[in-house]
Amino acid sequence: IGRLSLAFEGKQADGRIFTESYDELLKQNPEIEDILKMVVVQTTTLTNKDSKVVVNNLVLTGNNFLDFFNIPLIYGNTEDVFNKAGNIIISEKLALQLYGKTDVVGQEIKLEGRKYVLDKGFVNGVFKNIPANSHFHTDIIVSETDFSNLLMYYYLLLKKGVSNKELSHKITEAIQNTSENPIRKTAEASILPLTDIHLHSNVAKEIEPGGKIDYIYLIAGANILLLIIV
Repeated sequence: IGRLSLAFEGKQADGRIFTESYDELLKQNPEIEDILKMVVVQTTTLTNKDSKVVVNNLVLTGNNFLDFFNIPLIYGNTEDVFNKAGNIIISEKLALQLYGKTDVVGQEIKLEGRKYVLDKGFVNGVFKNIPANSHFHTDIIVSETDFSNLLMYYYLLLKKGVSNKELSHKITEAIQNTSENPIRKTAEASILPLTDIHLHSNVAKEIEPGGKIDYIYLIAGANILLLIIV
């Protein structure tokens, strides 16, 4: 699994990609088995029958989310938990906060924010809290089908043995050669392995602040030097 980012006019890549207009181009590459889109909404107000709370990092995503991320469900069926738009899964932490228990499938929820509104949604599953060492964290994930006017993170499921560098070059050429937009003709695609995002991501608008591999090299080098001196 890798995450696709695009840079234009020689500028720093934005971790997010705007609109779904790249879908058909990506699907023409046999190296790509599946595509996942994920939108992060920073602040949303959640209302249920008993309370109203502010939730951060609401995730809107496709129905194949659990095919990409191994997040275990405590309640709900992985096969159909996202079988239609508006289905919701929440973390055990949020379930306990809202209801005092985790068996809450079927509960009605309303979401309202500046960038996203869901007048009526239903909890279709409860997932285990996301581990601290993940590159993103959320307590609420909503199934979405329309990403046409949203900034989203693109994750690619690649066939075994595919070179990220070669596929990035191929996607770059395809974007530049099939667009009349002068800005798109400057596109530079890059695919970063999922496991490298925390320490090696160099994109603007990262989901969460990550670590820096340079700091690890610096600390390791300082300790080696100290050991030599001692």
